[in-house]
Amino acid sequence: FVFPIDLVELSKQHVGFLQTLHQLGVTIQRPSPKSLQRYRDFWLPLVHANPSEVLIPPTDCAWLWHCHRLAPFRYSSYLKREFGNDCLILEANPAFSFQCDNGDVYGTIMQKTEDDMKAVAERTRSLWNQQYPEESFHLQMNE
Repeated sequence: FVFPIDLVELSKQHVGFLQTLHQLGVTIQRPSPKSLQRYRDFWLPLVHANPSEVLIPPTDCAWLWHCHRLAPFRYSSYLKREFGNDCLILEANPAFSFQCDNGDVYGTIMQKTEDDMKAVAERTRSLWNQQYPEESFHLQMNE
């Protein structure tokens, strides 16, 4: 049996994702109520509303989304409860990616350049700002 994906490469990306979020301090403390609210009320609805878009989350939402998907039954149940029984599983694509408030983008999309990743990040911020003009894309330090 041959896997259709490169598990070794994805494992390396996963470790890098976790290490980078930890270095940024995202994984060190318990998520703030504001981060939880942003993930629940803004990020997941944005992903659900744009199923054909490649989206790269802000750091706080990336971490919460990653953790949520580690419990697949609960994640699936939550999505069905919030978005209806016909809701598809909202996958992170690219799997281990996020964007920082300094403009850095972490992650890769197969056959995409760094400029492509930055364009995807910009498109994600644009969709967020259209949908939630009063809510900053990046979590503010005091939140």
